Amino acid sequence: MPPKVQFSREQIVDTAFNIARESGIASLTVRKVAARLGCSVAPIYVNFNKSDDLIDAVMDKIKQLSWEYSTGSYTDIGFFNIGIGQLLFVRDNPRLFLELVNSDYICSDMEKDVEQQMVDIMMKDRMLDGLSREDNRKLLLQMSIFTNGLSLELLKENSRLSLEGALSILEETAHQLIHSFKTDFRSSFTPYSPINIPK
Repeated sequence: MPPKVQFSREQIVDTAFNIARESGIASLTVRKVAARLGCSVAPIYVNFNKSDDLIDAVMDKIKQLSWEYSTGSYTDIGFFNIGIGQLLFVRDNPRLFLELVNSDYICSDMEKDVEQQMVDIMMKDRMLDGLSREDNRKLLLQMSIFTNGLSLELLKENSRLSLEGALSILEETAHQLIHSFKTDFRSSFTPYSPINIPK
């Protein structure tokens, strides 16, 4: 009898990750992973009790990769690096970015943890000297919303926005936001007119 084929947990997760990278989490099944590895489903269930456990492990790997991009040293300004990293992640991993944006696997506690780590980075940023932790948290939220919009625009099939253009817009907007947080612009701002939202 030939020896049983053994695969490590890391090999299985890497294979599942590659499938998700190519065609999305929704397409990920234990049978697909087994077929890619050239084995039965048995070695996978040795490492994972159920398919959801494997998907959770893949999502953890995706989040770790995204974090590595966002904490890369592209400039000497940590706040810029967070946004630059996201745009580069989108360029290299478009499907994975959409998985993160639309995922039901990311809990609110996990999002808060990532937010806290990013604010920690911003608190050490020389461009943000004088801003409180709460200011940095609000600044991160506003910039994240804007960067998500840029990211989705980059993913459009016929988008006129290039990566270089997106990076330029990102830098310009970041400077404007930082300036508004460092001056009394926000406290003196009044809307031009009331907003009437239809019910």
